[in-house]
Amino acid sequence: MSKTDMPWLDVAQPFKPVTDSFAISLRSLRMGDLFHQKYPQNVFDWLKRYKPVERVGETILVYNISDAETARPD
Repeated sequence: MSKTDMPWLDVAQPFKPVTDSFAISLRSLRMGDLFHQKYPQNVFDWLKRYKPVERVGETILVYNISDAETARPD
């Protein structure tokens, strides 16, 4: 159970598009760093199709992507 009033957020995984709400730091988005792991810089390129719905502080972007959006072809 969350101790904040924030909704549950999934952590984005490398090369794996997600649905629902999740957050990602600008550093992870730009550099591919995720939880002290280094991935290729293009690891989150699939996010370029979407616009964040919220910004937390100066470095965290929040997305809310529906199943229908992830199923659509590029």
